[in-house]
Amino acid sequence: MDKISGLILASTIALIALIAIQVQWIQQSRHQIEEEFDQRVRMALCSAVSEYTQSKKTTKDLQSRTYEEDKIITTDIESVYDKEVLDTLLSKAFNFFQVNLDYEVVIVEKKRKEGCDATPYSCELHPFVQNKQYSLSLIFPGKDNYIFEKVGYMMVASILLMIFISGVFFFINFMLLKQKKMAQISLDFFNNMAHEFRTPLTNIALANRLRSKQFPGEKDKYSKIISSESKKLTSQVNRVLHLAKFEKGEYQLEKSELNISNLIQEVLDEMNLLFAETEAKVVFNEPQSEILLKGDKFHLGNAFRNLIDNALKYNDKAPEIEISIEEKKEYVHLHFKDNGIGIQKKDQSLIFEKYQRIGSGNRHDRKGFGIGLSYVRLIVEAHSGFIKIFSDLRKGSHFELAFPKALS
Repeated sequence: MDKISGLILASTIALIALIAIQVQWIQQSRHQIEEEFDQRVRMALCSAVSEYTQSKKTTKDLQSRTYEEDKIITTDIESVYDKEVLDTLLSKAFNFFQVNLDYEVVIVEKKRKEGCDATPYSCELHPFVQNKQYSLSLIFPGKDNYIFEKVGYMMVASILLMIFISGVFFFINFMLLKQKKMAQISLDFFNNMAHEFRTPLTNIALANRLRSKQFPGEKDKYSKIISSESKKLTSQVNRVLHLAKFEKGEYQLEKSELNISNLIQEVLDEMNLLFAETEAKVVFNEPQSEILLKGDKFHLGNAFRNLIDNALKYNDKAPEIEISIEEKKEYVHLHFKDNGIGIQKKDQSLIFEKYQRIGSGNRHDRKGFGIGLSYVRLIVEAHSGFIKIFSDLRKGSHFELAFPKALS
């Protein structure tokens, strides 16, 4: 899975989680509002009944009214309590507890024996009659509308917010997919172009070698230029192709046990002519003991070569390069220091990105595609390592590469 697909999947999961949390929040809000309403009604009912039992009229009625349990009729409300007195007490209690809904009083079969019933709006009939089978209960026909009004604005606001977020989400993902498609088309074109370049370059180099063998005495400076420039361009094309394969996950490193000092020395020996042309001074501080790493010789060599080549290229005086190896507890650190033009702090976060050039994205005073350091970072990270840069403008650069001692 590539980065864009992973990002779309992660954002989709986040959106679904956000909607689920929002729905759960609305449900909890509704439950809390309903629970608060039930609690206020329960307290108001118990308060009214308690006050009813303490009145003289209720005391008198309790002494004169006694019903057997099997003779109580649920619709025979008037025969059980004084409706006018209880309604007055309930209205008073409801005003105190801020319950402003119409209600009905009914008698229902009990669900438990003592005290207020399991339902929020029921209470013992015992204060009114000697009966334990039924309970006094209140019904609020407008309760659902009341709850909806309380939670409605939160629900509407949440729905509108979710619609807006979903719209932005789908638009952004649509643009990401579109950009991904365009980037893939551009990358395919770039890779195809690189492949097409490699074939004539190979033919040019081969023709130049055959000409040199056929006419050994006529090998002049132009043949050397052809050979040198074709090698440079072939190297750049190969670098582009390797980078593309790495990013697609199509390239597997061919790791073997390497003496890191020997590898660096081989790279330096290959670049001796370039050092002579640029009058570069290169110092390699070899470690006293042998340091072995498991890695891809070809790509590690190319990474070191790129760092040294940049030190030569981005320099406005005689280049000075110092290379050293430091063995620590868990990592082996390689240091590449130069006296070049340096890199500003604001550019240091960009130099490891593809096609970025120091100072600007379109420089012609120094040759290159802007993929050298991107390739270096990719190779170092493919070996489970990391790379750092320490640099100031006009004060040179210091690249530090670190590789684990035990590489897989």
